[in-house]
Amino acid sequence: MGATADTGSPGRRALAEELRRLEQAAGVGRAGRSRAAAITAANAEREEWAPELVRSTVGDWFTKGSAPDVFEQLWALVAVLLSWSGSRDRPPPPVTPYWAARRAYWKQLWEQARQEPAPGRQTSAERASAPPLGLPVADLDPVRMLEVHPAIEAVGRPEDETLLPRYVERGHDQLLHEEVVQALHRSRLVVLVGDSSTGKTRALWEAVQRLPAQWRVWRPADQQTLLDGLADDRALPQTVVWLNESQRYLDTSSSDQRVAAALADLLASPLRGPVLVVGTLWRDHHAALTDAEDKNTPAAARALLRSGSSIAIPENFDDQALALLREEARDDARLAEALHRAGRRATQYLAGARELLYRYEHAPAEARAVLDAAADARRLGVGEAIPEAFLHAAAAAYLDADHWHTQTDQWRRTWFQQALTYTSRSCRGVPGPLTPNIALPGQQATGEPSFRLADYLHQHLQVHRRYIRPPTGFWDAALRHLTNAEDVFQLGRSARIRLRLRWADRLYRRAGDFGHWIALEILGSWRARIGDVDASEQFYRRAVPDSLLACSIVSGILERDGEAEAARELDDYLEAEIRIMQEEARPLEEYHRANRRGRLAEHEYADFSRMLLDLSWMRLEGGDREGAGRLAAWAAGLGLFSPVNNLAGRLRFAEDWAGYQYFTKIAADAGSLRALNDLSWLLERAGDREAAERHAQQAADRGSTRAMITLARWRAEAGRQAEAEELALQAAMEQARPYDGEERTAAAGLLIEWIHQHAEAGDRAGAEDLALRAALCKDPHPLLDLARRREQSGDAVGAEDIALRATDAGNYFALQELAESRTGPWGKLAWYGLEPDGSLSPPWHEHGRTLTPSDIKPAAASSSATPGQRRGSRRRRRSRRIPPA
Repeated sequence: MGATADTGSPGRRALAEELRRLEQAAGVGRAGRSRAAAITAANAEREEWAPELVRSTVGDWFTKGSAPDVFEQLWALVAVLLSWSGSRDRPPPPVTPYWAARRAYWKQLWEQARQEPAPGRQTSAERASAPPLGLPVADLDPVRMLEVHPAIEAVGRPEDETLLPRYVERGHDQLLHEEVVQALHRSRLVVLVGDSSTGKTRALWEAVQRLPAQWRVWRPADQQTLLDGLADDRALPQTVVWLNESQRYLDTSSSDQRVAAALADLLASPLRGPVLVVGTLWRDHHAALTDAEDKNTPAAARALLRSGSSIAIPENFDDQALALLREEARDDARLAEALHRAGRRATQYLAGARELLYRYEHAPAEARAVLDAAADARRLGVGEAIPEAFLHAAAAAYLDADHWHTQTDQWRRTWFQQALTYTSRSCRGVPGPLTPNIALPGQQATGEPSFRLADYLHQHLQVHRRYIRPPTGFWDAALRHLTNAEDVFQLGRSARIRLRLRWADRLYRRAGDFGHWIALEILGSWRARIGDVDASEQFYRRAVPDSLLACSIVSGILERDGEAEAARELDDYLEAEIRIMQEEARPLEEYHRANRRGRLAEHEYADFSRMLLDLSWMRLEGGDREGAGRLAAWAAGLGLFSPVNNLAGRLRFAEDWAGYQYFTKIAADAGSLRALNDLSWLLERAGDREAAERHAQQAADRGSTRAMITLARWRAEAGRQAEAEELALQAAMEQARPYDGEERTAAAGLLIEWIHQHAEAGDRAGAEDLALRAALCKDPHPLLDLARRREQSGDAVGAEDIALRATDAGNYFALQELAESRTGPWGKLAWYGLEPDGSLSPPWHEHGRTLTPSDIKPAAASSSATPGQRRGSRRRRRSRRIPPA
């Protein structure tokens, strides 16, 4: 408490000094009183909308005079300390005139401190006078500025045809509109999730056009532009933050949480809004960013996305949307063509998907080689910008040797330029399949020429080339020509999960040469595990100071070597970095609390739900079923499904099936997923399979795996096996969990049953295809089961073939299990991995410990422990981490 403010700003110094003086008068540190107790009391008394006080932030008020954004935070703490420092008969707040005078005095101190920011930060006046970010909605070109896909040109294009056809609203548009309306009063985060060319950005564009005229749209060009715009607690009132392809901003392999933390801070600060943050993600990107079990997923990004609203965009038009499409198509030639050619997949057709596939499938040999090389690069981890030098070298490995030797010298000199001419040529107003990468407005162009693969073609080939093995020349081109550390690292990761361990090692080394600290951390861990201590130490030293794990290990090495002072300095740095990480994560916690407070404020209190249940039950017991239904429907309309679902559950327990169905239907009509599933079960039980399927389909469309599995069983019973398998695979993806060798999901059990049916019917190809597709849905159990059965029946070659195909697609579990059960050459798989062509690699490292794919992973450094706990645990484990020289 005797610390002095570390700033020369008079206002901030005055605030810090007054706070310390008040704390001393309040007896903090004596008589059982503490600053932590004061903070707890202040949180209990503060205004409900004000952010919660956090201990480390409050500490900055006392030492630095840092003024919080919201005065009510400061006043809540000051009021507690004033109460502690006064006599027993002093009136409690907010009785006047004492408290009014004290509040005015402290508000003046707060305002003075707010005008004097820490060095490098703008004053509130400077922030207020800064030009607003973004442009008014009316001034935006959605195609050029917001990346809305242009539509194909109509045959015999009329002169007045616009870039975008008429818009046909679907079910997700209503959900999005509701989010936009809420954003008028409270900041919101909304992400649309769907596959390429399903209408995500167009839906966002249509939604933001409904905002009042004073609203603006800001599309940051990249991650750094976003951080710069949100710096210094900048307010963005009535602004849409447009984050199309949100993985560009959130998906990072480093521990950098700044973007997610900055967005959470913006959303949680009432004085900086209201703001609407909108984004789009492909389904696989969304799954990766929200996967709680994946240690590579940035925790801050996962927490941010789970706190906001995610709206799924279906691939196909449903019946209602299809009817609207038919109406609009009468006056729009492009809609009419899309309806005729593609039906329910009209959106993809309008975005040029069919034209792209046609150009790919009918490409000449040189263009096909370039497109295949680009597709493999993207699916294995290279970013959107594919460097020209790499693409040229890699594509050469895809050319057919016989075709090459039959061509003229002129063709051999110009094949790459000819290929680019073909791939970059537009067709019917839609860009070609592979086009030069042009920087977006406001984004700085890089010096190296690069190309971009069309999104739809990337997603299509990601599936259709999943079992293809890139040739050796592809990996060699990556090592020689890629200069982006993240691209090289991601290719190394793809090589690892495909057991191309030698190439993973080389790619990680190259990424490390470019300064990728995670690659260095992995190499250090890997070398330590195989006994190469010297190399391990060198990799860890190179990862300092970026890797906290490396800092911890190198500190132990320094201490072992007698460099105690250097070890202490590294320990101090490590503890400081952990504190910074905790500070950066705090806005996320405050955002979650603000969300919880907002939900309670909308519906008063959680006990409200119980009260509604009791009232409904009283009316029902009194014979007023309609009155109970109206009350339950009103609650469900507010989003409180608990009363009506509990009411229905009581009636089911009493075997009052009519009453159970009545109240379940009320909840289902209001949107309760549980009720939709229950109503489907009831209708099927009553013999109305058609209505049961309709309700189950509604639940499945909203992500219910229970409904997906139910529908899958019904489709199979009806002989619609292909549809049944697609539903079960979708459920398997939703239910995916890390492989543990034993436990499997309900969807996996269903798939295994059908794989056996295929095999028993002699449909070997069907069994293989279903097992492999399940493995790609992150559930290896069906494929493992099939491989085991083949191995046990004596079909070793068949077991090996299917396991290799799964490994080529990135799922090595079956091949690893087969190798562990065999002797001979297969025993080397865990040591050396596979070559690009799928054959066993020859020995390529000399140290004697078995190497497995799990060895080439960074050990997670937990940040949950306090620095002191981490230091103590590090010292206890040092001898085990790095064997003594």
